[in-house]
Amino acid sequence: MMKKLAIPTREGMVDDHFGHCAYYTVVTLNEQNQVVNQERLDSPEGCGCLQQPRREASVCYTVIQKVN
Repeated sequence: MMKKLAIPTREGMVDDHFGHCAYYTVVTLNEQNQVVNQERLDSPEGCGCLQQPRREASVCYTVIQKVN
């Protein structure tokens, strides 16, 4: 089964705040957990934390919709 990981990224490094990162590095792993694809996904404007009033504004919702 293929897996996708969204890694919060800023200036080519892992960002410590998932909701405030500059963009996400989306990595696709194969069944042997080897990287088979890597892409950039721009983060939504503002804080994307789950406390947003609408789920469509949360970064997790945005990543799930664009990655699948």
